[in-house]
Amino acid sequence: MPTITGTTGDDTLTGGTAAETLLGDAGNDVLVGGGGGDLLAGGDGADTISGTGGDTVDGGADRDTLLLRDVLTIAYDPLNPGAGTITFIDSSTMTFSQIEEYVFAAGRDGVVDGTAGDDLIGYGYVDADGDAQDANDALLPGEAPNDDIIAAGDGHDTVYGGGGNDDITGDAGDDALHGDSGDDALDGGTGDDSLFGGDGADTLAGGEGADLIDSGDGDDVVFGGDGADNIFASTGNDTVYGGAGNDTLRGDAGADHLAGGADADAIYGGAGDVVDGGEGGDDNDTLYAGDVLSISLDPGNPEGGTLTFFDSSTMTFSNMERLILNGGPDGIIYGTDSDDLIDESYVDAQGGDRVDAGDAVFAGTAPDDDGISAGAGNDTVRSGAGVDDVYGGDGDDLLELGDGNDYAQGDAGNDTLHGQKGDDFIRGDAGDDSVYGGEGDDQVFGGADNDQVFGGVGNDSVFGGLGQDTIFGEDGNDTMFGMFGDDVIYGGDGDDRMSGNIGNDTFYGGAGADEMVGEDDADTFHGAEGDAVYGGEGGHDLDTLHVNDVASVHFDADNAENGIVTFNSGGTLTFTGIEHVVADGQHLGRDGVVEGTDGADLIDAGYTGDPEGDRIDNADAVDPAAGPDDDLVQAGAGNDTVQAGDGNDTIFGGTGTDALFGDAGDDLIYGGDDLDVLDGGTGNDTLVGGAGPDKLFGGDGRDRLFGNAGDTVDGGEGGDDFDVLDLTGTGRFEILPDADNAENGTVNFLDADGNVTGSLTFSNIESIVPCFTPGSLILTDRGEVPVEDLEPGDRVLTRDNGYQVIRWAGSRRLGRADLLAQPHMNPVLIRAGALGDALPERDMQVSPQHRMLITGPRAEMFFGEHEVLVAATHLVGLTGVARIAPRDVTYIHLMFDRHEIIRADGAWSESFQPGELTLNGIGAAQRAEILALFPQLGRPEGLVAYASARLSLKRHEAALLFG
Repeated sequence: MPTITGTTGDDTLTGGTAAETLLGDAGNDVLVGGGGGDLLAGGDGADTISGTGGDTVDGGADRDTLLLRDVLTIAYDPLNPGAGTITFIDSSTMTFSQIEEYVFAAGRDGVVDGTAGDDLIGYGYVDADGDAQDANDALLPGEAPNDDIIAAGDGHDTVYGGGGNDDITGDAGDDALHGDSGDDALDGGTGDDSLFGGDGADTLAGGEGADLIDSGDGDDVVFGGDGADNIFASTGNDTVYGGAGNDTLRGDAGADHLAGGADADAIYGGAGDVVDGGEGGDDNDTLYAGDVLSISLDPGNPEGGTLTFFDSSTMTFSNMERLILNGGPDGIIYGTDSDDLIDESYVDAQGGDRVDAGDAVFAGTAPDDDGISAGAGNDTVRSGAGVDDVYGGDGDDLLELGDGNDYAQGDAGNDTLHGQKGDDFIRGDAGDDSVYGGEGDDQVFGGADNDQVFGGVGNDSVFGGLGQDTIFGEDGNDTMFGMFGDDVIYGGDGDDRMSGNIGNDTFYGGAGADEMVGEDDADTFHGAEGDAVYGGEGGHDLDTLHVNDVASVHFDADNAENGIVTFNSGGTLTFTGIEHVVADGQHLGRDGVVEGTDGADLIDAGYTGDPEGDRIDNADAVDPAAGPDDDLVQAGAGNDTVQAGDGNDTIFGGTGTDALFGDAGDDLIYGGDDLDVLDGGTGNDTLVGGAGPDKLFGGDGRDRLFGNAGDTVDGGEGGDDFDVLDLTGTGRFEILPDADNAENGTVNFLDADGNVTGSLTFSNIESIVPCFTPGSLILTDRGEVPVEDLEPGDRVLTRDNGYQVIRWAGSRRLGRADLLAQPHMNPVLIRAGALGDALPERDMQVSPQHRMLITGPRAEMFFGEHEVLVAATHLVGLTGVARIAPRDVTYIHLMFDRHEIIRADGAWSESFQPGELTLNGIGAAQRAEILALFPQLGRPEGLVAYASARLSLKRHEAALLFG
C-alpha cells in the first residue's frame, strides 16, 4: 500500500483511487481519503480527516475532527467515545479512533470528483455529491470558499481550477490540468499529462509519463517525475526538479533553481539561475545559455562553474557534461515589444529560432513543434505546421494556428485567434476577443470581457467566460457554456447542449436535436423540433420560448410552465420551467404575468394593457401552486401605480418612482430602482425596497421588510402583528432603539472602520434573537475570531454542515437602565470547564435564552437523542454557571442559511434561529425575552422553514438531564 507522509507543518494530503496510507505527522493537517480502503492517521496536532467506507481513521494526539457524509449509524465504543464504527448508507463501514469532533456534511464532501471516463471539469460541472468548481462550497479547514479539491479520476481529463488555491489530481490517463488563478497544487498522476499553473505560487507534479508543464506566473515549484518531461518555468523565481528521464527544463525570467535529476537532461538557463544537471541514470546533461561573456570552471570539478553574461550577471552550474553557449536555437521564438509579424520568415534575435525550421529542441517534440511568445505589441503570428504553443502577450494580436493539436492564448488585449485542423485549445483571456476553433474537437474559451467565440467544425467545448459573450457552436455536436453575463448562444448544426448559467441569456438552437438550459435569470429560447428546453428557476426568473410553424402547444395540466410543442412537420419540442410561450409571433393565451408599459401605468382591476390579456384579480393565474387571484405583476419602466387587490400577489416595480400596493393577501413586493413606496396592506407581506430611498409600510399582519440605507420602514400595528426588519446582506450596522419605545429607532450602516455611511429609520418593528457577547471566540476557517469581528461572508465551522457562510450579523447594546428595568435580560456566565470535558475552554457570557449543546448517555436515555440543546438560563445552578448583573451588555448574533451548531470558546452552541418555530414553539418566558431583546429580527409565519438543529429542552427536562 503506497504511503504519503506529511511534514511537521500544517499539511494537506489527498489520496488517489488506490488504497493508500496517509500519515499527517505533526501539525494541524488535513487528510482526504480517495477510493476507499485507506489508512488515515493524523498524528500530532488538531487534524481534520475526511474518509469513506473501507477506511481506517486514527486522529492521533490533540483535538481531531472527522468530516462525514451519507452516514446511516455510528456505534461508539462504550469505553472510549472517541472510537467506534460508522456504517454508511451504502452499507460500507469505517472504523475510527482518537476522534474528538464529528462534522456531518449534507451530501457534499468537499472534493469535486471526476468519473472513470474523459471528464471536462470546470465551471458548470457538478459531481455526484453536489460538489462543484468555484461554487463557494469548500468544506475543509483553512480553505477559502473557492479553494477546490478536484480528483479527476481515470480517463483523459481536462480540469480548470478557476479562482482560489486549488488542489487538482489527474490520476490515470493523459490529463490537461489548469490551475488558473491562486496558489494551486497540480498532480498529473500517470500518463502523458499537460499541467498549466497559471497565476500564483503553484506546485506542479507531472508524475509518471512524458509531461508538458508550464508553471505560469509566480514563484512556483515543479516536479517532473518519471519520463521525458518538457518544463517551462515561465516568470518568477521558480524551483524545478526534472526527475528521472531525458527532461528539458527552461528557466525563462527570474532567478530559478533548475535541477535535471537522473538521465540526459537539456537545461536552458539565464542570469541569476542555479543549474544542477544531476548524476543518475544515463547521464549526459547539456546546458544552453546565450550572451555569455566568460566561463569560470570549478578547478576541482570540470562539470561545475560560473557563467558571466555581458550585463555582468551570473549563473552557477554543476553536474553538466556539455555546454552550448552563444549559439544555436533554444526552441522558443520570441517576439519584440514592437508590432511583429512572426511567420516562417521571422528570425528570433535571441537564438535564431524560426517557425517550421525543424529546430525544435525539447524532448518528445517533432521538428516543427514550435513555441512562440510574441511579447508586447500588436502582433501577427502564423504558427504553421506541428503541435505549437503560442502566447500573444500584451497588445491586440492576431494568432493564426496551423494544422496540429495547438495551444494558443491571447493574453491581454483585444485578440483574434484562429484554429485550423486538429484538436486545439484556444483561450482569449483578457480583452474583447474573437476566438475561432476551426476543424477538430476543440476547447475554446473567450475569457474575461465581451467575446465572440466560434467552435467551428467538430464536437467542440465552447465557453464564454466573464462579460456579455456571443457563442457559436457551428458544425458538430457541441457543448456550450455562457457562464457569466447576458450571453447569446447559437447552436448551429448538430445535436448541441447549451447552458446559459448566470445572466439573462438568449439561445438559438439551430439544426439538430438540441438541449438548451437557461439556469438562473430571465432567459429567451428559440427552439425547433427535436429540442428540449429547460428554463431554470434561479435569479429573477421569467423565461420565454419562441417557436415557429406550430401545429399545437400542449401545456401540462399540473404545471403550465411545462409542456410539448407539436410542429406542422409532426416533430415535437419539450419545455420545462417556461413562463411564456410565443408561437408564430403570437402570445399563446395568458402567461400569468400582468405586464405594464414603458409609460406611467395604473395597474389595477380595470387595467387591460397586458399583451396576453392577463388582468388583476381575474381568476387567471397559471401557476398550478397559485390561487386564482394570485397575480404576478411586472410594472416595467415609468412611474407606475399598482393596486394588486385580492390574493397572494407578487409585484415587481421596475424602474421609475412607483407606488405599489399589495392590498389583501400575503404579498411579495419588490420596489426596484429609484424612490418607491411599498404598502403591504392586510396579510403577512414581504417588502423589498431595492435601490433608492424607499418607504415601506407593512400594514396589518405579520410582515417582513427588507430595508437599506435611506429607507423609512413602518411595520404597522393592525391584525395579528409581529413585524420583522430584515437587514440580511447589508453589511455592518448598529441599531439605536428609541428610549421610549424599543419598536422604533434608527439603523446606522458602517464601513470597515466603524464610520456611519447611511441610516434607516424604523417604527412598529418587533423581533429578537438569542446571542453571544463580545469576546466570545468563534471557530472559523481562519482560526478562532472574536464574534464582534465577524461579518457577513465570513465562514464558520458548523457541526453538521462543515464551513458555512454568515448571511447576517447584528448587535444590540443594553445599558444600565435597560437591565435594571428588565433584570431577566442579564447575561449568563459559564465558567471554563463548567460543561464538562474542559469546556468551554475559557469563561463565556451569553444571553439567558442562548442554547448550548449538551451530549452524553443521559440525553440518549431520557430523550432518545445523543445531543440536545439547553438554554443557558436552565444551566444556572450548575457548578460554574450563574446569572450576573453587569453595568451594560452587548449581545451579538450570527445567522446562516439554516439553524447551525457552531463552536464558541471551544464549546458547541447554537446560531440565531429565526422563525415561528423559535418564537411560538418555546415557553412564554423565552418568547417574551426574544421579542424584547432584538426587535429587528424574527420570522413571520409561513415564510421560511427554519427547523431547529437539535431537540431543545424545557426547564423541567433540563433539570431531569442534570439531576
